[in-house]
Amino acid sequence: MNDNELLQLAKNSKRRLSAPLMGFPGAALTGTSLKENLCNPDVQLKSLSALNAEVKADIIMPMMDLSIECETLGLPVVLPDNESPSVEEHPVKNSADLEKLKIFNLKSGRIRVFPEVVTGLKKRSDAKVCAYVCGPFTLAGLLMGATEILMASYDDAQNVRKIISFCEGVVKTYSQTLEACGADAICILDPTAVMLSPDTFAEFAGDYVKRVSSELNVPAILHICGNTTHLVRQMAATGVQGLSLDMDINVAEILKTVPDNVVIIGNIDSKALMPGGTPEEIIKATKNLLEATAAFDNFIPATGCDLPPETPLENIIAFSETVRQWTR
Repeated sequence: MNDNELLQLAKNSKRRLSAPLMGFPGAALTGTSLKENLCNPDVQLKSLSALNAEVKADIIMPMMDLSIECETLGLPVVLPDNESPSVEEHPVKNSADLEKLKIFNLKSGRIRVFPEVVTGLKKRSDAKVCAYVCGPFTLAGLLMGATEILMASYDDAQNVRKIISFCEGVVKTYSQTLEACGADAICILDPTAVMLSPDTFAEFAGDYVKRVSSELNVPAILHICGNTTHLVRQMAATGVQGLSLDMDINVAEILKTVPDNVVIIGNIDSKALMPGGTPEEIIKATKNLLEATAAFDNFIPATGCDLPPETPLENIIAFSETVRQWTR
């Protein structure tokens, strides 16, 4: 996709596009653990292929892993059998500590999994493939600790900016690698940025996202978990082509305020409804979302965030089929 194709894809389709943020539920279809999927590209490809054969989404993603860039830099990561990985330590206290990190190497370790998965998905599916990267501010927060980076942004902003700049370089390199492997879009995951105010967002998150996205030849999508109503205007100002919004946001109201060349993606409840509801409840919620957003071309229905492993397959199918049947 070129820098306008995400919007054109949404506009030109005769129906709404289905883009559930899924991945982990595929492990159940292959009888594998999340750990196996996150460590072995062949296992993950088998799981994702089995999942999308049932769901038939129009946009698909590898499994989400916010720890992968940190692990490659040498931070210890806890990798449970069936839970998301987590960064165990946050060793960077100031910019001088960056010299102690490992050189970011895309050819060794577990990070090799995801470029291979992107390449495999492109070969196995006609769906558009969107690859994940960690946002610069969130990556810096993982290096420093989320509370620590927020406090330091007030007390030692210059030092924090140096650390985020380092992270920008890491994210840029990884994004360009995923693009070269065939990714049709890059989704920048910056959940820690939800803690920023509108006044500080550009300085510590938005400007870095803007520079990463500006050097890509495919659309960039920005995803920040939680209620980002207070940040949507600033998120759109980063120049990304899409904003992936979590469930706590009135998408129909947001669509009235963002520029019409920015695609809004979201935002069925991924925390309670999708894993715990019935297919009938999901069909109803999806139809309500589709009706509320019917007047807008710059909208792609999706889940608010990544679906947990226990999400029933029939619920994901209920969402996707309802979306795919919605003609305009």
